[in-house]
Amino acid sequence: MEAVLHLDPAASSSSISLAQNLPGSDLAYLFCFGQLKEGVRWSDLPSPYTWSIWSPSKGRFWPGANCTTRVKLRFAFRYAVFHLNLFINADCGALCIFRGNTLVHYSGFTPRYWRFRFLKDEDLQIGDTWTHPSERGRGLAFFAVSQILALKHKTRRRFWYVVEKTNLPSIRVIEKAGFTVVGQGSFVEPLRIKLFGTYRIGSQGPLASARA
Repeated sequence: MEAVLHLDPAASSSSISLAQNLPGSDLAYLFCFGQLKEGVRWSDLPSPYTWSIWSPSKGRFWPGANCTTRVKLRFAFRYAVFHLNLFINADCGALCIFRGNTLVHYSGFTPRYWRFRFLKDEDLQIGDTWTHPSERGRGLAFFAVSQILALKHKTRRRFWYVVEKTNLPSIRVIEKAGFTVVGQGSFVEPLRIKLFGTYRIGSQGPLASARA
C-alpha cells in the first residue's frame, strides 16, 4: 500500500480518516506539499481584519501589534535564525492578520534549515500557524495559506506543511488548499533538546522519495 494520498480541494471528512490510516500509524505527523493551483476557490479577508507580511529583514523582532510573549518568542526565533544566516535563502517571513491593533493569526513560511532538511533549495515550508482562540473558525488560516501560495509562487517551488495527525482543523485547511499528503514521520530531538529538533519523514510515497 502506497503512503500517498491525493486530497481533493472539495473533499469531505472521509479523506481525513484515510490520512489517519496511512502506513506507520504510530508516527505522529503528516507531511504534505502543495503548489498554486487553478480551480481552487480562494477566499477574501472579511472586514474588520487587515493583513501584512512580516519579514525579519525589516529589523523587527515581531509584528508591531499586541500579542502574547509566547508569540513574540516564536517570531524572535525566526529573526535570530535569519540573521545567523542559517536559512538556505532569505525567503522567510509570516503572513499576519490583525483585528485593530491585535495580532489574531499568523502563518509563517521558511526555506530549508535544520528543522526541515527534506526541503529542496526552492521549496518553502508553511508553519507554524496560530489563530487567537476567539477568532477561530472564520477562515483566517485558509486565507493566510492561500495568500502565501499566491505571493511566493515560483516555477518548480513546492510548499510543504507538517501537521499532527490528530489536528483535524489544520488538515481541513490544507485539504481545501489542494495539498497532498506524501508521507508520515516524527519530530526527533537530539539529546532531548527541542531547539535542535528536526522533522523526519518515515513512511513515504514515491513523490516524497523522489525529492528526499
